Amino acid sequence: MSGCIVLRVDANPTIGLGHLMRCLGLAQGLSQSQIRVIFVISQSSAQYCLSRQDWVGEIQCLPCHTWGNEGQYLSELCIAEKADWLILDGYDFDPSYREKLNHCRFKLGIFDDGQLCQGQLIDHNIQLLINWASGAERLSYQEVVPNARLCVGHHYRVLRQEFSAVMPQAYPDRKSLLLSFGGSDPLDLTLRLLRLLDTDATTLPITVLTGAAYPHLLALNTFIKNSNLAIDHQHDCQDVAQLMGTARLAVSAAGASQFELLCCATPAVLVVLAENQQFASQQAKQQGWCKVIDYQQDDSDLGLNHILQSAHSLWGQPQVLNDMHDQARLLATQSGIEHIIGQLY
Repeated sequence: MSGCIVLRVDANPTIGLGHLMRCLGLAQGLSQSQIRVIFVISQSSAQYCLSRQDWVGEIQCLPCHTWGNEGQYLSELCIAEKADWLILDGYDFDPSYREKLNHCRFKLGIFDDGQLCQGQLIDHNIQLLINWASGAERLSYQEVVPNARLCVGHHYRVLRQEFSAVMPQAYPDRKSLLLSFGGSDPLDLTLRLLRLLDTDATTLPITVLTGAAYPHLLALNTFIKNSNLAIDHQHDCQDVAQLMGTARLAVSAAGASQFELLCCATPAVLVVLAENQQFASQQAKQQGWCKVIDYQQDDSDLGLNHILQSAHSLWGQPQVLNDMHDQARLLATQSGIEHIIGQLY
């Protein structure tokens, strides 16, 4: 199959790497079907692309002079490259941004986490919408994007290729507690939770996963060096699937990584850090493979203790954890690329 798709996305310590990583998963699937993929990113985002061993797709950095007129630059690029689609992933690409795109010669798609339905602003220009959270098909997308082909629900879920090859460890053999708060961990929950665990003098084997945009690396490394905790720290890990597949329990930010944990059948305490994480996380909670804590409502030391107490409670209930693992195994899916390509072409 031939074709060309332009993905407009960014990554940085403020917004994390989640948007970029799910676009990478989509790009890997598209590339396997011989569809050309072009990433359009800010210059500061390029480092996170270039650090990936599994990167696919061409990279176009936005020139500085386009900052005030990005819509014109993107439109001209799509036309010059004969792109079939421009797909946006990020929360800055609001209706005013989309109105500046001259997409008479290409189609417009967008990733959404439920915000379009909350705003109830009708957009006739969006022609493809992707939300692969379980239950997303029940949202009112037909009303707000009446002209869009809908790639919604778990049948359209696409993860990076490393997850298609993962062979999770047998659950009885899993021993570690995994801490993972996304590509940047802007609230520094990793280090704050480790300090609480250090105070508790826990003997659990702990795997700490920090992303490429994590800004507190020096402080974390200093803590680990002086701590008595049994910590295996992996920074900018290129084999996240293997780590998730060996964890007995994960305490994780409730972003896109929840779908990766589900794929690895890893029970989790999902910590909601932003409103856009609410819908998918509540669906996951109803599925029975995770517990959800809304840290937005209690971003204090009490909230941190609540997270830790939840993890301790689950760790001490092996049958509950085993049931959560079994439920996750039944639900895991990440092979939706054919369904998305079917909607694109």
